[in-house]
Amino acid sequence: MKLFASRGNSALGHRCLVDSLGVHRMLARRVSHEGMNITETLSNLTYLIRLDAENPSLVRSYADEAEGQLLALAAVLRSATQETKAT
Repeated sequence: MKLFASRGNSALGHRCLVDSLGVHRMLARRVSHEGMNITETLSNLTYLIRLDAENPSLVRSYADEAEGQLLALAAVLRSATQETKAT
C-alpha cells in the first residue's frame, strides 16, 4: 500500500490515503470471495474423487476440473498482486 504525502493540504493527503485504502479493501473482498468459491469447488471435487475412486474416468474428469480451478486461483492471486502494485 502506498501512503500519499501532502505537504500543503493535509485534507487532500488524507483523502488520497482513504481512497487508496478503499481500493485495497475492495480488492481484498473480491479476492476473498473468488478464492472462497474456488476453495469450495476444490473441496467438492476432492469429495467426488473419494466417492468415485473406483471409476478412473470420473476421477480423471474431476482432476482435470481441479487443475482448472487451481489455474483460476493462480490467476486471481496474480491479478490481485498486479492491481496492488498499480495502486
